[in-house]
Amino acid sequence: MALEWLVNVFFNKAPSELNVEEAAVLIAMLKATTIYNPLNNPEGAKQRRNTVLDLMYRYEYLTQAQRDSFQQLPIRLQYTRESHNDGIATYFRESLRVELKEWLDAYNKEHKTNYNLYTDGLKIYTTINARMQQMAEKAVITHLKGLQTAFDKHWEGYEKPWEDERLLKLARQTSTRYQELKLEGWDEAAIDSIFNVPVQMTVYDWEKGSKKVKMSPMDSIRYYFQLLNAGFLAMEPNTGVVRAWVGGTEYKYFKYDHVQSLRQVGSTFKPVVYAAAIRKGIHPCSQISNRLVSYPQYENWRPKNSDGKYGGFYSMEGALSKSINSITVNLIMRTGSKPVAELANKMGVTSEIPAVPSIALGAAEVSLFDMVRMYGTFANRGKSVKPVYISKIVDRNGNVLRKHNEEVTSTQVEALTEDEADMMNKMLQSAINTGTGIRLRYRYEFKTPLAGKTGTSQNHSDGWFIGYTPSLVAGAWVGAESPAVYFRDLTLGQGANTALPIFAEFWKQMLAEAQYDRYTKEDFPELSLSAKSMMNCSTFAKSDSLYKVNRAKAQENSRAVEVGMNGVQPKATLISNEKIIQ
Repeated sequence: MALEWLVNVFFNKAPSELNVEEAAVLIAMLKATTIYNPLNNPEGAKQRRNTVLDLMYRYEYLTQAQRDSFQQLPIRLQYTRESHNDGIATYFRESLRVELKEWLDAYNKEHKTNYNLYTDGLKIYTTINARMQQMAEKAVITHLKGLQTAFDKHWEGYEKPWEDERLLKLARQTSTRYQELKLEGWDEAAIDSIFNVPVQMTVYDWEKGSKKVKMSPMDSIRYYFQLLNAGFLAMEPNTGVVRAWVGGTEYKYFKYDHVQSLRQVGSTFKPVVYAAAIRKGIHPCSQISNRLVSYPQYENWRPKNSDGKYGGFYSMEGALSKSINSITVNLIMRTGSKPVAELANKMGVTSEIPAVPSIALGAAEVSLFDMVRMYGTFANRGKSVKPVYISKIVDRNGNVLRKHNEEVTSTQVEALTEDEADMMNKMLQSAINTGTGIRLRYRYEFKTPLAGKTGTSQNHSDGWFIGYTPSLVAGAWVGAESPAVYFRDLTLGQGANTALPIFAEFWKQMLAEAQYDRYTKEDFPELSLSAKSMMNCSTFAKSDSLYKVNRAKAQENSRAVEVGMNGVQPKATLISNEKIIQ
């Protein structure tokens, strides 16, 4: 990465595109980077370059004619100093900068030192994998370009809810331009006038990156309001090591980091409800009726299924894979909202989860950062691991100021037992194989083991998808700056259409490179005998007649488990002890 950076700064190209005389300039700088810097000392750099060309001739890498020809050429630079808006992982770098500044202040105070983050030559080693980061950024941009086009076409001819004058006024008042004018003493009438006068400006453009236009500041607010954005995070669940962090589409224009922003999580929260239900003792093969129910104790709340369909009986696996709202609410009513909220916090969610039944359908606001950690708890067989993205910090003299000890496991929190986590992993594999995430199978034709869950918030403002293997969890969120911006229908606005394709684009690139097989091709651990017995049932029944078949099958499996365990009673509760839940 250091070579790529150097080549890009001086010649604005990739290392593979360098010609001989350009490569010689960079080699010449190794002698003394300041003295032979071609920007500050072009003549000295040229003399040293020619010395390198002489050496190449001496050792027969060049002919005499080539050497003489190259030595006559001037040094032609395309100097492009990279700013904090350029390069990869811009959102991550900014987040890291803010965190490190706070950490260094505390470090200096504790150790009576005076290190400066910007001037003391500190080397910050992060866990970000440069190649995976590039894949993730490409996946976000590739998908969002097409999605934005579809979104714009989707709203053609319709009255746009985000153009409500109250929303636009609020957006104007929170803009930098408005705040500066207020500080200068301008009154509201004058500011209104300024905001409605067209001026030349540069705005973000999906195809070109930016474009020059003439529009009023108010028109620019309308323009930016409708632009979709995204967040993406990839983490190793067993170590907490973060490998890719994409906070948005273009840091220069959108400073808000969507890895850390709080958004309604929709159905991606449902697995916590099912895990809490299992911990409560509700059998995963309970045949739960899919019916529309009103809850008088909650102001006649009547949670509906997204597809409007009801009927039949589902096991937990069947209900979660199909993301059935009525059954998820049934479970949280029996489990209790508080245990669900507490389990979410134990699994890694740091934001406040209100202990109310509506969290079952994702009413809580959680960051993508926390959601990826929460799903990592499933992947890590019940143990929650704190994410890590700083490997070590070293000063210019080689002194290690901070280092992550990969052997430390004391930070792991056991939120679920291995059996409980394994059963959830099986349910979430079903969500990919036969449920809401099935696009990964039929459209993208992924054959490798995968678990995951889609999510869509109210009004389709937020689209989510989190997918994982035992070795890597990757999540995507898609939406606009304001929840007032959304698709009009579930077909286009659901997480399977807005967020899942980002994961798919990322995963496709990962599958193409053998070095990442350890992430993409590892299978999930086999269920224990007791867990397998507990989940051995049909996922759906049209009527309660199948319940008797499931009960007989469970009894038979249970007896087989007992024999296989030399007469030791399995921990699983028999289905025959569980009634159909109406």
